[in-house]
Amino acid sequence: MITIKIRFGQDVIEVTGDNAKQVITQAAFFQTLPTTCPVCQSPIKFTYRNPKGFDFYGLECTGPDRHAGAFGIHNNEAKNLFYKQNEAWVAFKDRMDTSRQPD
Repeated sequence: MITIKIRFGQDVIEVTGDNAKQVITQAAFFQTLPTTCPVCQSPIKFTYRNPKGFDFYGLECTGPDRHAGAFGIHNNEAKNLFYKQNEAWVAFKDRMDTSRQPD
């Protein structure tokens, strides 16, 4: 078992794997993520929500407008997350309004 620590913004994340390939893959994933909001430069946090049984993973800033970015889920056996870096960050309330499905 290999464990390394990497800095993520103001935090430190431990990445663990059975071999160097797994550890580097996980470390590279975290190092592609922004450490501050690309819109307002506020610190960010991870988010998860499960409306109506659907999983949504994302990033949200702690600024007054709460901008949000999203993750996607690979359509493979592992169902790994990927950061949607080509999507613009929008105010969290706007993202919620556009993703709302009719009842």
